[in-house]
Amino acid sequence: MPGVEILRGGAGLIVSAFPAAWLAWELDVEGRNRAEAPETLREVLTHEPGAVVAVNGPMFYGSVSYTSYREAPIAYRVLDARRGIDFPGEAFHARRGCTLSVVAGRASMASGNVVAPGATFAAQLFPEMIRGGRNVGSMTRDRDATGRAAAGILRDGRVFLATARTGIRQMGDLLLAKGAVEAGYLDGGGSTMHAVKGPDGALQVSVGLGSRRVPSFLL
Repeated sequence: MPGVEILRGGAGLIVSAFPAAWLAWELDVEGRNRAEAPETLREVLTHEPGAVVAVNGPMFYGSVSYTSYREAPIAYRVLDARRGIDFPGEAFHARRGCTLSVVAGRASMASGNVVAPGATFAAQLFPEMIRGGRNVGSMTRDRDATGRAAAGILRDGRVFLATARTGIRQMGDLLLAKGAVEAGYLDGGGSTMHAVKGPDGALQVSVGLGSRRVPSFLL
């Protein structure tokens, strides 16, 4: 697909790089597909035919069951002006992680839940993985090799969505090798999903299409 570059690395790393203006949220706050559950990536790709790249989003709803997620507060900052999504997140989480903002097609990252002025899109990510081209991931936590998903900014200004099977800090090192200068964590484990469509609509990347249902995706 024109505009999407797929980069691969160790530990099953897949990085989808594309223009920042493409970023959008799929936030299933109304349980559109079924009354009780969030979505799988396969369902997202079915009802979002224009989606070219997709990856599972952060688990904004906190520690609630997958059958009652709509009753829980959204923990982190979420903004997609084009889709009418604007949640401030919980005050308790205001200083956590980092926020990826897009203003006039240009991406930037700030600490905590700070959204850049004029942003049409923003995603608060936790924990922060890469800041200013330096790996800031914990050296002692989340080291197990499991599914991981991340989002961030490359040296050339494009944004990326990425998945791998490794620890969070280790994934940060892999992303640095691909040109990442900013990055934050999305979600992982059994929720890890990633898809990229080719020019003919066929999937060039297909990770976890039918994995655990989750309430949010980055497109």
